[in-house]
Amino acid sequence: MLKIIGSFLPKMTDPVCNMNVNRFDANGGVYVFESTKYYFCGTGCNKAFQKEPKEYLLGNKKIEM
Repeated sequence: MLKIIGSFLPKMTDPVCNMNVNRFDANGGVYVFESTKYYFCGTGCNKAFQKEPKEYLLGNKKIEM
């Protein structure tokens, strides 16, 4: 249900640092993992997520900003 609602909202949450990201202008780009789009505040968060996506999604890793 959240994926459907989230797809209409302009603000998304970066899964690495928990910052709000405008999905129409994500400075860090977008990465698709297991058919879900993730939006990033910066390229550093995007690269970190790509190395260990499951760790960030499970909450085992986070970067404090």
